[in-house]
Amino acid sequence: METLLRDLRFGFRMLGRNPGVTGVAVVALALGIGANTAIFSVVNSVLLRPLPYRDESRLVQIWGSTPSKGIAFHNVSYSDVVDWRDNSHSFETIAACDRDTGNLSAAGGDPERVQWWRVNAGFFPMLNAAFLHGRGILPDEDRPGAAKVAVLSYGLWQRRFGSDQKVIGAIVRINGEPYTVAGVLVPGFKLAGREIDVYSALAFPAVRTPETDRSTALAFGRLKSGVTIAQAQVELEGIGKQSAEKYRFSQGRFPKVWGLRDFVVRDVRTSLLVLLGAVALVLLIACANVANLLLARAGARSREIAVRKALGASRGSLIRQLLSESMLLGIAGGALGALLAWWGVRVLVRLSPAGYPFFDQTRIDAPVLAFTLAVSVVTSIVFGLAPALASSRATDLQAALKEGGRGSSDGLLHHRLRGALVVSEVALALLLLAGAGLLIRSFLNLQSVNPGYNPSGVLTAAITLPESKYGPRPRKVVFWEQLLDQVSSLPGVEAAGITSNLPASGSNSGMLFFVEGKPFVPPSEAPIAWFRQVSTGYFRAMQIPLVGGRLFGPQDNIESPAVAIVNQTLARRSWPNQDAVGKRFCTNPPQAGRSPSWITIVGVVGDLRHRELSREPDAELFFAFQQVTPAGVTVVARTSGDATRFAPLLRRAVAAVDSEQPLSQVKTMAGILSDSLAPRRFAVFVLSVFAAVALALAAVGIYGVISFTVTRRTQEIGVRMALGAQAADVLRMVIRQAMVLAAAGIVIGLAGSLALTRVMESMLYGVRATDPLVFAAVAALLAVMAGVASFVPARRAAGLDPVVALRYE
Repeated sequence: METLLRDLRFGFRMLGRNPGVTGVAVVALALGIGANTAIFSVVNSVLLRPLPYRDESRLVQIWGSTPSKGIAFHNVSYSDVVDWRDNSHSFETIAACDRDTGNLSAAGGDPERVQWWRVNAGFFPMLNAAFLHGRGILPDEDRPGAAKVAVLSYGLWQRRFGSDQKVIGAIVRINGEPYTVAGVLVPGFKLAGREIDVYSALAFPAVRTPETDRSTALAFGRLKSGVTIAQAQVELEGIGKQSAEKYRFSQGRFPKVWGLRDFVVRDVRTSLLVLLGAVALVLLIACANVANLLLARAGARSREIAVRKALGASRGSLIRQLLSESMLLGIAGGALGALLAWWGVRVLVRLSPAGYPFFDQTRIDAPVLAFTLAVSVVTSIVFGLAPALASSRATDLQAALKEGGRGSSDGLLHHRLRGALVVSEVALALLLLAGAGLLIRSFLNLQSVNPGYNPSGVLTAAITLPESKYGPRPRKVVFWEQLLDQVSSLPGVEAAGITSNLPASGSNSGMLFFVEGKPFVPPSEAPIAWFRQVSTGYFRAMQIPLVGGRLFGPQDNIESPAVAIVNQTLARRSWPNQDAVGKRFCTNPPQAGRSPSWITIVGVVGDLRHRELSREPDAELFFAFQQVTPAGVTVVARTSGDATRFAPLLRRAVAAVDSEQPLSQVKTMAGILSDSLAPRRFAVFVLSVFAAVALALAAVGIYGVISFTVTRRTQEIGVRMALGAQAADVLRMVIRQAMVLAAAGIVIGLAGSLALTRVMESMLYGVRATDPLVFAAVAALLAVMAGVASFVPARRAAGLDPVVALRYE
């Protein structure tokens, strides 16, 4: 320990004698370590940190999956959940929930739109949820006809009820129906990172019929100790096959068991791991830079090393001493990097897309600081070992005392090491630049995609009518018609409509689709069509083109025959080379004694990309809201100016029809479409920043090596110029050296990129992972960077006075 402390004190003095070199090294390391710490803190929060539940690794989410129809996951039949719960031996608990939004009102306050989940009684015990006040939902309350109770989140209790403990037992209204408040959850209770405002009992009937089989829900479960997800998957598949054989009306939903965290982070896992790999490359480039600095300084210390060896110092003691200096640099860089990471995490959280799972819980905590310390120590060894080994080699004392050993074999070794480090920097920078270039081009491709509608100037807002007040269909129809009249009459509104599902909103609804004249197939084999309930004004407000037939009209009401409008994709798939207008379909398979309920197609509209821009258009159909009336819709209004200015007018239009109905999610359509691209935009921005840092570090590395080489070759350059070499010759000679190193790094980097960028294929759109245009552009950028970085030292060399250069010591 005493020896180590002595080495550290000596190393501290040596670093203090070279503040310029020390400062540059610490800043370079801080950039690399800080970037790694910031991204690791996000990865730790999203992928590694345990969820706040008892034995969270045993918590799973069970989705339906229909690969034959291209549907990776969807809600499951509540009847299936009951079958799994009653017949499975792999689970301690299986609970279902139904996601919804509701209008919550209480005495003395305006209605408020809230996130509302209806859950089984076993939901809270499954998560080991704790209550600040009151209790959860009792089994007797999770039955049809039971008294309605509600459980409030801590946030809603604070915001709406002023943290009043007397709220337990009070009556609140959700969509007009009374609920007794049974409990308030503890602060911070979230399900997979989301805080739900209010919970109530699901209370679905457990008897399986064709009608109840259509009631769908989300399913969660807790595995028994020792049971794996694979084992649970096999068991549920067996139960599902038995149900499909027993109940012929089953729609062919197949269970897929996911770990709770695995499902939530499925869309961000790849991008986070790519970013983690990117910052590791930045750190390696920083290490190469610092190693180059230490090699350059080792040349100046060759006399010192030679004298110490002549006085009896062993090679091991010299390596230990040099590594202690590297350790001090690494710790200093880690400390500054931790400060940069603290700031960087705040920026990342602020820039992260809304809904990114667990991002809001990102923080610099003890595990992250332990990671920073470990990275600092390992980094010290990585950048310090090669210079320490090279500097501690046997050095001839007499040669070292003559001009610092220039021209010796050690000097040649150092020169080769510095060149190799620069080559590695360029190669690693090319990997990062290639990844950023691919993401940028992919993002530009997405932005140029035609979504099938015009989002510019469109304002949207969600509204749901409570069943207790607007139960019968005619009352809902009257409300929507009155609202559309109000909105359409607003000054500056060019068109207004409603839809049950808005594009790029993340929601979708599908149904079975049977074409008249084609043989009926079992429900499990029938195609799926995604449907919306809309008004005629919806197509005009969104500027979705009509390509055949007509739009809905006043004649399409509840008393007239059922009609629908389909998109081009559905028309082409179902009636190839035919006019779809006038054709008929149904959405339920035929049953004994009942003829199909045929629906006639009256129009065909253009395709639109409903789910996301990167997906090809799906088969879609549209129903007139007067015939298939939704309780909740999104209002869309095309305006003549800035759409955001119309939000207050839209609220007044709703209040003019029913002042008790609140609006929610008031957004522009352009903003919604932009938000759908936010995850890709975030990945592009962060990776581009890291690529820019890598490019800058590589440029500094090339500049440092070329500048040091010019300094070491001053006498040689003086001789060349004295013998007639021109300034241009010297300029070309120096720049050529830099370009040779850059070219070697580019070749190695391109070879590595061809392999590593394939990891990013799932993040790309409209561009291959081996796109030659991106690779050529990146290689050209690095070549230009190498030329620019070497120009300053090259011009300095070309401007040397031969007389002064020949006297250079």
